[in-house]
Order: sequence, then structure tokens, then C-alpha cells
Amino acid sequence: MIGGFFGDKSYRQGDSNHWIDKITTFLLGVIDKTDDGEYVVYSFCKVGTGYNAQELALLREKLKNNLVIEDNKFYPKYLKPWKYSLQDKPECWVKNI
Repeated sequence: MIGGFFGDKSYRQGDSNHWIDKITTFLLGVIDKTDDGEYVVYSFCKVGTGYNAQELALLREKLKNNLVIEDNKFYPKYLKPWKYSLQDKPECWVKNI
């Protein structure tokens, strides 16, 4: 998981008012090691189904300390340059891989 999107449905709020409880969809990527030893991530899909409310709460809890809100200042160094449409731009990113 490399990013998260805020939802607008029933799973949007968890047990708190923390912004993490708005995440309902996840941006996934694969890690590749370049010839010079650097790691890069290629995004490949969004996942927003296949888990129940309890599983979603667990995912949010596990990711909570490694996510940062997208604020046009933070762009992950690990992410391979990517041209996204506004609907594909996550509301939060994973800070470190």
C-alpha cells in the first residue's frame, strides 16, 4: 500500500474522528530495485472492496503511524514519476517503504 483515498460511504468513519478513519480505498504498488541500488515503487491499482468494516479498521490502525496527508508539498521519493489524474491522486501517502 502506498496511498489512501477518502471515501464517502458507510465505511468512512471509524471509532474516532481521526482523518485516518476516512480512508476506504488504497493505492497499491510494487517495489523494484534499480541497478544503482535504489528502490522505486510503481503504482498499479486501487482497491476499495473485499474487506469488511473490522478488517478496514485493522488496516487503518496498522498504517496510521506511517501515513501523511497529501498537501502538495509531500511526494514520496520512492514513487516512480507518475502522471495521475486528479481522481487518482491519493489523499494520503505512506511516508516510508
